[in-house]
Amino acid sequence: MSDHTQLIPMGVKLTTDIEHRPDRRQEFRYRARVRWTDPNGGGRKSASSSVPTEEEAEAWISRMERAAGRGITPRTLTMTLAEYGDENWDLAMRGLETTTLDPYTAG
Repeated sequence: MSDHTQLIPMGVKLTTDIEHRPDRRQEFRYRARVRWTDPNGGGRKSASSSVPTEEEAEAWISRMERAAGRGITPRTLTMTLAEYGDENWDLAMRGLETTTLDPYTAG
């Protein structure tokens, strides 16, 4: 169930912007956005986040730029550990015998 449409390919050039939105509530005052062109012909992709301060917007963009260097999806970068585990469970447990899986699935 990975969201492969949001994958930032390794080494792709990101364009970034921060939009100040004074008409929004304080916690959504700034929108940070990264955009890139999918080198496999998938067109223009983007990811964004609304945050209360410009510093948080800059930090979010920095995380996305580091993720582009590693090829991590923006969705994966911002999900909880539980969500990540749910999405990658089958991949992590592939090839294990049923008796080996039992302790992992018990909790």
